[in-house]
Amino acid sequence: MNVAKRISSIITASLIVVALSACTPPKPPELLAQEAEQTFTCIDGNAKVDFSPSIYGAVTTWQDSLTAACTGMTMTELAEGETADISVGAAIPDAAKCVPLISAPMAVDAGVIVAYLADGTQVALSAKSIGLILSGKITDWSDVQIKKDNPLVSINPLPIVVNTQADPTALLALTTWLTRLDSAFANTLIKPTPGFVVDTTALVDGSLTVMNFSDAAIAGLTPASIVVGKNPKTDYVGATVDTIDSGASQFVASHTTTGVSVKLNPDKKPTPPRGADIPFPPYQAVYPINVTLCGAESLTNRAIAKFLLRLDSQGAISNTSLVGIPEEIRIESILEVSKGLPKASAPTN
Repeated sequence: MNVAKRISSIITASLIVVALSACTPPKPPELLAQEAEQTFTCIDGNAKVDFSPSIYGAVTTWQDSLTAACTGMTMTELAEGETADISVGAAIPDAAKCVPLISAPMAVDAGVIVAYLADGTQVALSAKSIGLILSGKITDWSDVQIKKDNPLVSINPLPIVVNTQADPTALLALTTWLTRLDSAFANTLIKPTPGFVVDTTALVDGSLTVMNFSDAAIAGLTPASIVVGKNPKTDYVGATVDTIDSGASQFVASHTTTGVSVKLNPDKKPTPPRGADIPFPPYQAVYPINVTLCGAESLTNRAIAKFLLRLDSQGAISNTSLVGIPEEIRIESILEVSKGLPKASAPTN
C-alpha cells in the first residue's frame, strides 16, 4: 500500500512538473524592453527627420551608425519645405512639418539663465532677484539684492541687458521652477519666441539670457546658479549634467493615446547616480527631448525611432550636449515605439 502511494505521488509530481514546464508565463514589460534594447530592427526605407539644433553635431554619426547596422534603412535631415517622418526636439512639432502620431521621451534638456559678464564673474541668482530683474526693478549687477545672493563674490557696477526673446520650452521650465521657489516671481520682459536660438557670439557685457542648457554647453557658457534656500553660501544649484540628471529622476511617466509623456514631481526623491549613495541636488528646470513619429503609420519610422532611443545605452547621447533620459522612462519609450515591429534578431555589438 505504501509502495502504491509512493508510485502515485511520483506520477502526480511528474505530471505537475510537465504541466508547469509547458506553461510559459508572459514576460514582464521590463524584460521585453531590455530584450528590445539589446537588438535593433531593420526595416528598409528612409525617414526624413527634423532634428533639434542642439543635436545637429551628432546627426552625421547617428546616420552612419544606422546605415552600418541596417544597410537598407536610412535617415536624412529634413530639407526646407519638406514634411517630416520623425521629429526630434522639445517643442511640439510644427504642424506644417509634422502631424504627430506617437511621441516618447528620448533625452533631457533644461532652461538656464546665462549672466554674461566679460570679466568672468560667475553669479548665483535667487528667484526673487530674477523676478525683480525680469520685471524691470533691478537694472544693475551691483544691486544690493544680487549682492545678497553672492556674499562671497565681488560684482562691479554694470547695467543689466535683458535679452527679451527666449525658447518657449526653456522659458516655461525655468519660470515654473522659479515660481515654486518664489510665489511672487514675475516676468514682464522676456517673451517666448518659437524657433528662437540665441546668437551666443553676439552677447554683450552684462547681458542676461534665458536659453537651453544644451545651447549654453555648445557655446562654452556657464549658466548662473539658482539659489534654492535661505543660505546663499550653500543653498544653490548650478546647471550641470549631474544636477540635470538628478532633476530628470523626478520625472513621472504616463501613457496617453499619443505615446509617453513625463511630468516633474518636485516632491519625488531624486535618484543617486549609478555607483553613488547620495543624489546630486536636483536642477528642476528640466524638460524632455521627444522623438515623435509623424503622419501615417510606418514600420520604417518606428524602427528608426527605436534605433534613436537605443542611442543612450550606446553612449551616443553623452556625445551631445543633452542628458540621457532616466532608464525606466527610456524603457517605456522603447516599448511604445516598438509596437508592431517584427521580432528583432540582430544582436548589439
